[in-house]
Amino acid sequence: MNMPLYATKMLGATLQTVLVCLEPDVTGVFIHPAGQPLVLSRTIANLLINFDRSNREVVYPVCRGLPGKPLLLAGELARRMAASPP
Repeated sequence: MNMPLYATKMLGATLQTVLVCLEPDVTGVFIHPAGQPLVLSRTIANLLINFDRSNREVVYPVCRGLPGKPLLLAGELARRMAASPP
């Protein structure tokens, strides 16, 4: 896929700053809270609320057959990924 996507394992305020400063052509942000235990669950909840307010789609990935944590926050990106062959 040839589209911007930011992958990050940043902490709380820094992660929020990244989301606020996204360029218009960045359609999604991949976060991995499990890989960074110092990211508070409340921070993730706030990010989800903010994305919901901006009408962006929240995708819940499935890992090993079990529902995963909300790792991918996306708008058009999710639709493009679903339409792309693996």
